[in-house]
Amino acid sequence: MDTNDLNQWLQDEATRLNCNLIGFAELNSVTQKEILYSDYYIDDSPENYLPANYVIVLAMALEDPIQDCWTQSPSWFKGKNYIDEALAHAATVIAFELSKQGFPSRTLVYDGAYLKNLAVQAGLGIIGRNNLLITPNYGPHVRLRGLITQAPLTPSGIALEQFDPCAECPDPPPCIEDCPAGAFQKYAQTRELQEELGDLKKTLPPYKRAPRSGYSKAACRNYSMGHLKEIGPYTYLWCRACEEACPIGNNALHLEK
Repeated sequence: MDTNDLNQWLQDEATRLNCNLIGFAELNSVTQKEILYSDYYIDDSPENYLPANYVIVLAMALEDPIQDCWTQSPSWFKGKNYIDEALAHAATVIAFELSKQGFPSRTLVYDGAYLKNLAVQAGLGIIGRNNLLITPNYGPHVRLRGLITQAPLTPSGIALEQFDPCAECPDPPPCIEDCPAGAFQKYAQTRELQEELGDLKKTLPPYKRAPRSGYSKAACRNYSMGHLKEIGPYTYLWCRACEEACPIGNNALHLEK
């Protein structure tokens, strides 16, 4: 199977496994150090040293908030998320099939990679002011999983030079205005810095213009943990205010504000 056939097979397999998007990025020194940290080895044992050549990023669209529920039974070591379990299954199947074809592969774990950044590298979208990945068709309403492989793929490339979804938003945008956690309190400060760098930013394509939202992960997490929405026994929804405020992708997912 040549490179083009392999790319097409992966596209078809991702569709069969109910993924809405798939992208490919070549692993280089920048990607390894800044995005994957040290977790870019298929096998890092001395006798089987095997670094990966490519990363594959899978995305599923969040068509209903119920897909994003977390269930944490007291008897479980770790909680489970519905859409993440589906994505993990898809990534595992693809990694297994590639390995069977002679291309060693394995799935990525969350604490080993910044999936949003990898998704940008794979051409799926850009990081918006709400600190979320924003895709052209589904906006921020996607969830991600990844796998690394030695398969000889053709990179998707960052083909989103003209995609600048935050350009038409008011200032501050609704994703920041609607945040109940105050996770973007430094927004004004970082916007002033961004304006000072305006001339430099104009020389960059939109996908490289970091929105500088001043996002506080700690404030977001603390608020979410204190305001979990109970859906059923041991089952909860996290706050998604910034995601729900974003209008991008609503038409594709039939969402209404």
